[in-house]
Amino acid sequence: MRIGLIGCGAIGTVLAEAIEEIEKVEALYVWDVKRNREERLLKFSKVQRADLDQIVDSCDLVVEASSQQVVRDYVPIILENGLDVLIMSVGALASKDLFERINSAAVRTGSHIHVPSGAICGIDGVKAVKRYGIEKVSLKTTKSPNSITPPEGYLEGMGIDLAEITEPTVIFKGNAADAVKLFPKNINVAATLAIAGIGFERTAVEIVVDPDTKRNRHEVRVEGEFGGFTAVTENVPSPKNPQTSFLAALAAIAKLREMVDNFHIGT
Repeated sequence: MRIGLIGCGAIGTVLAEAIEEIEKVEALYVWDVKRNREERLLKFSKVQRADLDQIVDSCDLVVEASSQQVVRDYVPIILENGLDVLIMSVGALASKDLFERINSAAVRTGSHIHVPSGAICGIDGVKAVKRYGIEKVSLKTTKSPNSITPPEGYLEGMGIDLAEITEPTVIFKGNAADAVKLFPKNINVAATLAIAGIGFERTAVEIVVDPDTKRNRHEVRVEGEFGGFTAVTENVPSPKNPQTSFLAALAAIAKLREMVDNFHIGT
């Protein structure tokens, strides 16, 4: 397999290091909108710098590890050229137009879209019961102040100063559609949960900032005709980027390994 990697930041670096160890991957072509970032990955023997055209011409799979904007700008092009894509910035798919566009492209060209489970546990369960009467899906995310990036003026409008918070404080309560738009760097898990389950509008999300926590905590609750389950994940932040859970990168690595393995476990 030949893989293209778009995004050479904290997550991209972790992915490149893991891909280097996957025997069935013969080459990793890297590209970043900030071209100087590519240099940090040249220490890996399988890595080659490339532009987007080279990636499209040379690869079997493209991994997006950059941003929602990159998903919007480049994933449709990649799918229209018949390549498979693994998407990390899944919050971009809250856009119904983009979601429909990339699905249509994948159907038309026979390519595949892969979304790893990311920084939460429980996605297997959601997928298993999706067609058997899910009634409610909720996500409560708790993070430290330095692990959250609210939009400019958002907290000021609520009368909240992150630097002055002394106890757990709710900074968002709504649905997944609004959550991923307001916090595109922090709440991709809400998008993954929504796509796996009952959609962006019906998936309830609450975001809490806790100055005393050292972990990113995600509590998923699912209820329906099948019964119910709760999945709680407590992640350490990525050592290279505190706004990202380390588990998000590990989940993507597991997905990549599964794609080249002959033995699969889980839904």
